[in-house]
Amino acid sequence: MKIIGPAALLAGFVVLAVAATALATPGSTAPNLVSETLASGNYASLALKNKIDAVDWESELEAKGESNLVIARNTLQPGATFGWHSHPVSSLVIVTKGASTFYRGDDPDCEGENHIAGTPSAAYVDPGGTVHLAKNEGAEVLELYVIRLFPKTLPPGVTARIDQPKPAQCNVS
Repeated sequence: MKIIGPAALLAGFVVLAVAATALATPGSTAPNLVSETLASGNYASLALKNKIDAVDWESELEAKGESNLVIARNTLQPGATFGWHSHPVSSLVIVTKGASTFYRGDDPDCEGENHIAGTPSAAYVDPGGTVHLAKNEGAEVLELYVIRLFPKTLPPGVTARIDQPKPAQCNVS
């Protein structure tokens, strides 16, 4: 059995990182895509539980360790896209103008979900850890707000957005 030395192993990781970067599908840039952080705040550990019996509704949110809550507004011109990417955590999204077509890389048919401002579909979850792309396929400006709760300090090498290659079954970019 041949043992791979540390230098060869490191070189292999560098090649993989360069290849992943080369295959990544970055999103549109300004002025076609403008992302703006509206607010952010830090919390100690959270343990929230809400219940309203009169309407049979409950919610729970628990975060162990310090957290950072971020609210961002994204504006996309017609045809603009976020590019294929993922996040380490889930996001809550609300479309306030136009329509967002949301593609999931784990959908074998890669069919987009339409989320239209002013309709029940306007609010949706952008799942953490899932390769996806959101795009403005409409004729008007798309505006959406994203709310995300992160660890206050992300682990080394982990970012809020991780560019990903386009899934083979998807013809959208």
